[in-house]
Amino acid sequence: MAKIMVVSDQAYLRSILSEALAMAGHRVLCVDDTSRVCGNCTESRPEMVLLDLFMDGTDSWALFHKIKCYAPEIPVMVYALKSTLDLERLKQSVHTALDGLRPTTRRAVPVKHRPSAGMMGATPMGTS
Repeated sequence: MAKIMVVSDQAYLRSILSEALAMAGHRVLCVDDTSRVCGNCTESRPEMVLLDLFMDGTDSWALFHKIKCYAPEIPVMVYALKSTLDLERLKQSVHTALDGLRPTTRRAVPVKHRPSAGMMGATPMGTS
């Protein structure tokens, strides 16, 4: 599955999210030191970053923008967990977001284009 970086200054949040995501088959990298987040993004290349909105002494929105400067291709999901219901919603949101990032597995079927009888000899608009 996906490699996900969890950023939070709260050990219990990192633990809860790490366990829930690992149980879903994801590889999880937990980061508590916000000064190392951007370096970890460029070194570890996670497929997604989960960023705690309420970290003491950290402007999470400024950190969000800093991550996007270092690794603009990595999606960052900002979260605030207040209950177990929020955890379930966050897990569902992560799975939905990751599904949207994955290339489709459907194969393209080649189609032969045949001009219809009404289109034979037609010229593109504005070229006649």
